[in-house]
Amino acid sequence: MAKVYTISVLLYTLVQSACCFASYLSYIIAFHFALLFISDAISTFWKPGSRRDELYPVLSIIPTHSGQSLTTSTLC
Repeated sequence: MAKVYTISVLLYTLVQSACCFASYLSYIIAFHFALLFISDAISTFWKPGSRRDELYPVLSIIPTHSGQSLTTSTLC
């Protein structure tokens, strides 16, 4: 009986550890993708390039204070 109890406790601990690890792993992955998104947004807006109009096409129709559209050509 003690052997069955020991095995069940070990299995329970293993499953609990695996779930805890999976939870932490999902947070790490989500944080990684959030950092990627933030760095891509910063590089897109602060270093205008050819990808700006592909990623954010709505910006090409937003007028600026000078009356021009906010596109890559006006920001360079």
